[in-house]
Amino acid sequence: MKKNFLYLFLLLTCLNLYSQQKELIFQIVDKNYKTPISYATVIIQELNRGTHADFDGFFKIPELYFDNGSIKISSIGYNPLELKLSDFKKNEINKIYLTPFTESLDEIFIVSSKKRKTRSISARSIVKKSIDNILINYPTEPHSYIGYYRDYQQPTNTNYQKVRELERNPKYINLNEGIVESFDQGFYTNKLTHEKNQTALYKFKTNQDFLIDSLLKIPYDNVSNKFLKDFSITSFGGNELNILNITNAVRNHNTQSFSFVDVLDKNFVDNHSFKLESSKNMNGVSLYEISFKSLQEQTSYDYNANGKIYISKNDFSIYKLSYTIFYKNDDIPQYSVLLEYLPKGDKMYLNYMMFNNFFTLKSKDFFKLEGISYIHKEKKINLFFNKPLLENSSKPISKNIKIYYKNKRLKIKEVRLEENSKKRIMLIMNVKQLRKIGFLDKNITKEEFNANLRIDLKNIEAINGMIINEPSIFSFYQYREFFVQEIFENKNLPLEKKFMDKVLPISKAIQNPMNIKNEYWLNSPLKNTYKID
Repeated sequence: MKKNFLYLFLLLTCLNLYSQQKELIFQIVDKNYKTPISYATVIIQELNRGTHADFDGFFKIPELYFDNGSIKISSIGYNPLELKLSDFKKNEINKIYLTPFTESLDEIFIVSSKKRKTRSISARSIVKKSIDNILINYPTEPHSYIGYYRDYQQPTNTNYQKVRELERNPKYINLNEGIVESFDQGFYTNKLTHEKNQTALYKFKTNQDFLIDSLLKIPYDNVSNKFLKDFSITSFGGNELNILNITNAVRNHNTQSFSFVDVLDKNFVDNHSFKLESSKNMNGVSLYEISFKSLQEQTSYDYNANGKIYISKNDFSIYKLSYTIFYKNDDIPQYSVLLEYLPKGDKMYLNYMMFNNFFTLKSKDFFKLEGISYIHKEKKINLFFNKPLLENSSKPISKNIKIYYKNKRLKIKEVRLEENSKKRIMLIMNVKQLRKIGFLDKNITKEEFNANLRIDLKNIEAINGMIINEPSIFSFYQYREFFVQEIFENKNLPLEKKFMDKVLPISKAIQNPMNIKNEYWLNSPLKNTYKID
């Protein structure tokens, strides 16, 4: 019987190892600085379909493409790289190094036909031209794109880790993932309100490999429970994908997107100053790299915003837009947006988008007093708490612990912390005073004792940093990301699919069957079992 059990154990272990080998794992790194390259585009050449590196440069390729597949990796400012998947190792992290592309910034001159004088075009003029050309450079006909969507929360500091008593600060909390297809009738239509702009869900799951906390899942009330400072986010009932779609200022060029871009067509140029930084390259296309800052007289003296926009020198199409807003001099962004478009045919199509906002959350998990007992023989009062106490946090006793009986304050001679659980403290009282006020009377009932006893506690701290009777205030980043894997030009809305309700959470949507297995995959973050150096 033991031999059979051992055989079954070994079999399950082998199957588990085999399942771990069904994908190649990569990290894209800058060759010069050895730092990760975020959000690089990865295309499987044979299918013209692909994925993207995440913020830390990681991506995965399914086993299906190991033997015959090849990939092309590209990122703005780097030389593209083509590689065979068969050259890489399974079940370990394969590092790929990209070399920065160097290019000089060539001035563009506009020649006046009357005076035959030349002048250099300004950064502001380039940006304005790019906005004016949106309906020329981007699709106005029906199309769709399939990709990998995910949303998750991330703590901004170690408070959450301490209060939850975690070994490490979690990078992904409530990680939701899915494969979705977005049907778009074109840039003349409103992305959210047009009846034929819909989203079909093919896969969806909450990744159980990472921490799940139901407290963080509540919608924004923008008041006290879950909110941003001086900003508000429409909850959409929890549909984070629609919140992400709203922040795509290029797609929503003629409607309100976010402050201080507002309506891109009307407000972006007037609300910011621009500076031509350098020239970058993306797959052989020369781009202007333009930085910008919000104008305080146009926006607000309490906030400042900055970012970069990358624009083609050829047709003034926008390849990439990054935007970040800060409150006064804070280092923590209130929110940030990242968009990238790439050419397919003669139009620019979405490649990826990300919206990340800072939010504050009040926890209902208080550090509090749970019970009181009185040991008559020993003349001691025990206080029981729901969490272990930090040693000496009750001192000074005269200020932090006040006990009243029949409205008379009792004198505490000593405080002792229980060594084993540290959830109980013992109060050694002044016996003469107890006897004088009748506290030691054996005939006192439990009801009378409880009715006449009052305890005021303050500044007492638990070992996880929580303060007695104070709600824990946590601050997080909320990420929403969408990585396009394949684009379909001139594709109309199909009638046979079930589409996502734009208000309900994505988890409530009906999943549609996929025609071909494993063609689109979840590019999940690395599990905690992987060692990342």
